[in-house]
Amino acid sequence: MQEPATLQQKRKRARLYFILAVILLFILALVWSLGAFFVYSLLGIVVLFTMLGLQAWPWQKRTGAYEYREHSYQKASSTNTSSKGFSKTSGQAKYTPSPEQKKKLAIASIVFVFVFVIALVIVLSVVTSPDESDAPDQNWQTAIQYYNEGQYDSAYVYYDRYRLQHPDDVEALIEMGNIAWNMKRLDSAVMLYDEVLARNPSREDARINKARIYFDQKKYNAAQTELTTLLDNNTSNLDAMQLLGDVYYDQEKYTEALNWYERAYSSGQRNNWICYVMGYLYEVKNDNIRAITLYKEALQYDSTVVDIYKRLGDLIPGKEGDVYRQRADGRQW
Repeated sequence: MQEPATLQQKRKRARLYFILAVILLFILALVWSLGAFFVYSLLGIVVLFTMLGLQAWPWQKRTGAYEYREHSYQKASSTNTSSKGFSKTSGQAKYTPSPEQKKKLAIASIVFVFVFVIALVIVLSVVTSPDESDAPDQNWQTAIQYYNEGQYDSAYVYYDRYRLQHPDDVEALIEMGNIAWNMKRLDSAVMLYDEVLARNPSREDARINKARIYFDQKKYNAAQTELTTLLDNNTSNLDAMQLLGDVYYDQEKYTEALNWYERAYSSGQRNNWICYVMGYLYEVKNDNIRAITLYKEALQYDSTVVDIYKRLGDLIPGKEGDVYRQRADGRQW
């Protein structure tokens, strides 16, 4: 039996409301993070469309056994009454829910909408949220933050997470090695630098840091080997030249030390230490003019080193030397 046109229109209107509610649910899940205003506004509209759909839906059901029909007023032989009855037939039974049933349906639909929204948001957040492999920058930035705060253990953990996400990227290994070095875990630091060099032998930062650790441990031959290898690949690495000079200086091999210091200095390496130590080595060689020049240059980089004032006071006679001698005396702590 074909439905009347009015019933079809009601069904179409109700379906439209339900479709709009579902579409808004998906939009709500996508804009969930924009703030409470958007969430509550869209959620209210979803509930509104759901309620409109429930109200617009023509509540009917087929029984196949009874047809509910209302009779017109009929006159009985003895009295006039209006009656309703059921006649057994194979037609369609119309059903209209009571107000109490409508209320229960409305409450159930609201609960369903809220549960559906929550479930949809959870599912979409899992599907669309980036996992660890999609957000490496967050781990990297967190590691930097912890490192700057001196929380080296936490920084190490986040650098390690970044490394696991990007096994071919050696930057995290470098930083982890630096952290281990700062925490005096020298063997671990060397192992991490070795892993970097195994993957990329041209990483000069890993090699020179490894050489510095060997130098601190007074493993001079190992440090010299690393620095020589580095300079064979890059003859213009100024830090490697200066550190190689330190390796020889610490062993009191002053001629070799001065040779590497000069190479670094002439190539543009300028700082307090290299000028200071070169000044001392020239002073030992009785080249006082060169020593004085280097000591004065050292003060330009750091004017707080008392020993430089003392040495200049000893090397420079007269009133000019008095200035340095007075500064040296005034800085006696």
